Amino acid sequence: MVQFSNNVIHFFTYMIPFLHMSLFQMFYYFCFWSVFGWFLEVIVRSVETGAFENRGFLNGAFCPIYGFGVLGVIVLFRGLVNHEVLLFFASAIVCTALEWLVGKLLLVIFNTRWWDYSHYKFKSSDGLVSLASTLLWGFGCVLMMKFAQPLVEKGVSYIPIKLGIVLILLIFAMIVTDTIVTLNEVRELSYNLGKLQELADFFHNSSIMMGEKVSDTTLNLKSKYDQQVVQYNLLVKEIKSSRITNAFPNMEHLKYKIRPYNLKEIPTSIREKVSDKVFDAKERIFVAKEKISNIRK
Repeated sequence: MVQFSNNVIHFFTYMIPFLHMSLFQMFYYFCFWSVFGWFLEVIVRSVETGAFENRGFLNGAFCPIYGFGVLGVIVLFRGLVNHEVLLFFASAIVCTALEWLVGKLLLVIFNTRWWDYSHYKFKSSDGLVSLASTLLWGFGCVLMMKFAQPLVEKGVSYIPIKLGIVLILLIFAMIVTDTIVTLNEVRELSYNLGKLQELADFFHNSSIMMGEKVSDTTLNLKSKYDQQVVQYNLLVKEIKSSRITNAFPNMEHLKYKIRPYNLKEIPTSIREKVSDKVFDAKERIFVAKEKISNIRK
């Protein structure tokens, strides 16, 4: 048991030569900057919207892209701390590349754009990165490496090794669980967007049919139309209340060409207009049938 414990401690505290860090240190640096990134995202979003939104891909207070980004900068540019200009450009390029890569992977895996800089003046053609975000990455990493990271390293050095390892296992289990839950949530969101697209197609086709065929069939179609409007509006409410949708307001599903955050319900006024037109059509059909009956008599 003692030997196993020593092996575990050695595994987590062994200094990896080319990284100049142990797994113990890397994990806590990753956790700190992931949580810091979440708070930063929440603050920025609260200023923009005036309300709290749980930002980030995961449900917990965790933005892994910040953790991975900072770890990458620490490993690659530790030697540039006293060369601020080089550190600025190097970290800006690496972090921007990471942001683009993560955005592209999410695009391929989920067929969804999770953030969009298309409304910025200087941005990439796909809208996944922008000059503004690149500059923020650069300035942020310089401040982080010169002032914040030394304090984080000092704080991590105070964590008792055995207690820290137990916490690593618990936190890691929580992150894995959160990831599984989030993936299921994203899959459900994608399914709802697919159903929404089917309903949108139905509205388009049924509108054409109602325009071409004014008959008793139209009345049946109108009844189904009302039912589908209710279902459509319920789906819109569910999608817009999703944490994922609120966390990424600029997200766009490329397959369905839908931005969930911008979805709007079908107004009651439109339904009333459809009802009025169908009622008028029914009256005209009734009058026509009466005339035909009189002619036959």
